[in-house]
Amino acid sequence: MLESHDTQLFRTAVSILTIPRDRFWLFKSGVLEILYKLIDSLEGLSDSDEESGDEKHLVNSVHSLTIQKDDTSEQDSLNSEDDGLFFHLAFTPEEVTFMCSTSLIRKYLSKPLSLNKQAQLGATLIDEEFLVLQVLTDGTIIGKKILELTAPLSEQGIPIFFISNYFSDLVLIPAVHRTAAVEILEKSQYTDTSKLEQETFQLFRSSSVKPVLNTDVKILLTGARPGDSSLVLRQTVEALSKYNTEQSGTKHSFLAYFALTRTPTEDIGLLLPLADDEMAKVNYSRATILGSLQDFYFPLFINLKTLPLDLKGIVAGVASKLLKLGLDEMSYVSLGRSAVVLVPDNFQDTVQKMLDSM
Repeated sequence: MLESHDTQLFRTAVSILTIPRDRFWLFKSGVLEILYKLIDSLEGLSDSDEESGDEKHLVNSVHSLTIQKDDTSEQDSLNSEDDGLFFHLAFTPEEVTFMCSTSLIRKYLSKPLSLNKQAQLGATLIDEEFLVLQVLTDGTIIGKKILELTAPLSEQGIPIFFISNYFSDLVLIPAVHRTAAVEILEKSQYTDTSKLEQETFQLFRSSSVKPVLNTDVKILLTGARPGDSSLVLRQTVEALSKYNTEQSGTKHSFLAYFALTRTPTEDIGLLLPLADDEMAKVNYSRATILGSLQDFYFPLFINLKTLPLDLKGIVAGVASKLLKLGLDEMSYVSLGRSAVVLVPDNFQDTVQKMLDSM
């Protein structure tokens, strides 16, 4: 059951854009513009005088959400301040996923989205709008927390996206299911996920989806130190501008695996490579990031591009399987058409044996 003191539901509608990595060039300029806007906001340089009324509302207004029940208004126990600048950008060798407020995507990415549609370049803006539910990390078993947050929603037929962050877990809930999703999570207890697990892996087998554990890449789950968020964002902009973002695996390419997540109530969460030569591409100082450099993960990549975007139960099904193998410290990142599970280094043999048996 969710507790309101460690849970926040942001009210801004968020859109999700999935882009083949070799097509990211089309959207890069608009994404960088949004990053600059985020930097300006953090540095107190907001161009509020030039904003439209709608955007000014997103940035400046703060109020509590309400749930309508039987024509009466009840104060929602999941309240949050929200400046409308939720931002998530994630790279894998094959896909780039971008999540941001629908308002900003319409403003800065409408032209490339139109060109993408005309030329059929493969990027997809998911039709649904989502709300972001943030659950602060409380030190409990991470794998179990993933199931607690995702299984009840999947069992009720609500599709979700999930992001494990250094600071919190984020569940992206379709806006149309907001009331039902909040009620489900507030009331639900941990349940048996065997059915979701069986359905997920049966779907993988029937669709020839074969998760791949990449032990050549070591990943850090970390974040920017307080006060360094603006610096990290500026260095990210520089790296995205400098390196080839359309491919991975070459000396001059951008990072193969990377994620940057910003919510209105926390610092910048990061997923970064451990290797010094790769870390150097974003020029982050070791002093600006949190956590131990000894605790790293291997990426378990699950390619879902042959499956529908609105699948239900994938996150919970995969987490259930791995939790039974003892991976209580795994983390999970949903992308548009794929997923990355961060596998603790001491579990690589266990996971590989499981994959070999599929």
